[in-house]
Amino acid sequence: MQIEVVDDHSPDTDVSAMVARIGGSRVSYYRSPKNLGLAGGWNTCIQRAQGTWVHILHQDDHVLPGFYKRLEQAAEAEPDTGLIASRSFFVDKDDVINGVTPFLPKMAKSTRAVDAFFYRTPIQCAGVAVRRSFYEKYGGFKRNFGTLWM
Repeated sequence: MQIEVVDDHSPDTDVSAMVARIGGSRVSYYRSPKNLGLAGGWNTCIQRAQGTWVHILHQDDHVLPGFYKRLEQAAEAEPDTGLIASRSFFVDKDDVINGVTPFLPKMAKSTRAVDAFFYRTPIQCAGVAVRRSFYEKYGGFKRNFGTLWM
């Protein structure tokens, strides 16, 4: 598993030291030479990814123990799937859960159904992993919209 912090040219100068202190040699650090914005930062993550799956987290995201094991199980059960999404909790600064993304029975198994996305976004970035080959085939995110190039 590759764990890398991609710093989108943050004005906070101690990010590298913090990553080294917390992640040690297990976590690598890359600082973009200039600020690329949200979608540009995501694209940098994708370009630097070396693994089969890409899981982009933001500075306020975290995953629960067992998340990657469940991701692995889901990927093995559905080997042709390009995106795996889990439900996500919304927590406050004290880690108190104050919301959760909806359960979508229709999407509990591999599907191409997209109607759940017509009027809302039922998934959150922290709960989504995308197969790197999907990004390689279809591209990354449009810098001005945060949506996939298609």
